Amino acid sequence: MEKGRPLRNRHRMLWRVVDVTAVLALVAYLWVLIDWWTADLGDLSPAYRALILFCCAGTAIVIGIAWTIRAIVATRTYPMSLHLLARPVVVAIIGVFALSPVSTPGFDHSRSEFDEVAAQIHREGPEFLDYSETNRGSRRIGSEEIVRITRRDNEVYFSTTRNSYSWHTQGWEHSEGGPPKELASMFEGYEIEELSGGWYRFHGWL
Repeated sequence: MEKGRPLRNRHRMLWRVVDVTAVLALVAYLWVLIDWWTADLGDLSPAYRALILFCCAGTAIVIGIAWTIRAIVATRTYPMSLHLLARPVVVAIIGVFALSPVSTPGFDHSRSEFDEVAAQIHREGPEFLDYSETNRGSRRIGSEEIVRITRRDNEVYFSTTRNSYSWHTQGWEHSEGGPPKELASMFEGYEIEELSGGWYRFHGWL
């Protein structure tokens, strides 16, 4: 009995470390999610955000597998404990939440900031802004990362496509005079979705 106790204590300490790591991964994920919605916690660049999410996902997968294996092994030695089942379930719930549309703010969340920028561009210009060569590689407007802004007559286009040589581009467009007319001269084909208030979501291709 005395020889087995230190072994059990070491295992207990190992699982405490695993539990703490899981909590830290969850906190990091929530931090990224809050920044995605509000940008109040540091305005993370897309690269850092993707890296943190990737690390959190990898950590969740490894810990989820470890908890599942522990639960399977535990069933062979003593009756299943509810807290052993709860951990894999929690990981699964967090994974579903992370992949759900709830994690991605919609356009309405950023509409007021887009309105402000569009009004300034309509009023003062310039006709073209490219943020792809900046340190960040984009400009944060609300919860969206905008790479280029283009003004043509009374229409302002906000592109999220990073590769300027890409055969397609997508983003949002503000048109003061109704449905956009310049898209036909910019692309060979395009799709638009009206968002009300003079805003449209567009996807154009060459």
